Amino acid sequence: MFAYGRGVASNFTIAADYFRRAAMNNHAPSLRYLGIFAINGHDQPDGIPNTKLALRWYEKCLQFSLYSDIKDLCLAELSQIKAILQNIRAHEAMTLKKFDKKWR
Repeated sequence: MFAYGRGVASNFTIAADYFRRAAMNNHAPSLRYLGIFAINGHDQPDGIPNTKLALRWYEKCLQFSLYSDIKDLCLAELSQIKAILQNIRAHEAMTLKKFDKKWR
């Protein structure tokens, strides 16, 4: 409801609170939504994405998911995040190499 603004104003803070309550009972869809919120910065006071937190939520989603459709979604999204992070690290390493060569 609060995540999408259905019948109420959209409020990610309240939505995250409800998802956290459900996640305490290992509710896989809530764990997934908390991962989505973390990667988009919706549950952060400064609005900055928290990739480490997102990865933890997705790992828990995989661990506790009883249904293959939720597990498949969590696995696909987790794989995408890991691939993006790997690409960022590779780009940073290339940039550092170029910077190092330039200043030698």
